[in-house]
Amino acid sequence: MRSSRFEDPAGPRWGHENERGVAAVEFALSLPILLVLVVGLVTVGHSLTARYMLNSAAYDAARTCSLARQPNDTCANTVVTEKLRSGAGWCTTLTVQTAVEASSMPSVNTFDVRVDCAYSGVFGDAVTVIDKIGNVQARASMPY
Repeated sequence: MRSSRFEDPAGPRWGHENERGVAAVEFALSLPILLVLVVGLVTVGHSLTARYMLNSAAYDAARTCSLARQPNDTCANTVVTEKLRSGAGWCTTLTVQTAVEASSMPSVNTFDVRVDCAYSGVFGDAVTVIDKIGNVQARASMPY
């Protein structure tokens, strides 16, 4: 009798008849771990992007306001708000603080801009355990 081409010519293997569905079970066990890793990587990446955006906004505010000779809260708020307008949905509360510090050198002052943001995360309140990064802060100083 001739065997089918899909059958094992040596006959059924011993101990392999009960292994159906093992790959599905292994996938189901490893999927939550992989999802936690992916969500964690996305969250960390997003928080680093948020920190970079705040640093850039603080630097731009300090530079723009010192070059315009307007070292005040209004100028800094305008520049920071304009810079973060398109991509700051993750920032629930934005606080801009400014300070002018006199230097020991004549006619050289320093304009400091500090930006604080309560970071809500990329997933908002959906993933509260992972997204509890907290406040993101940036500070920039510029002589004028």
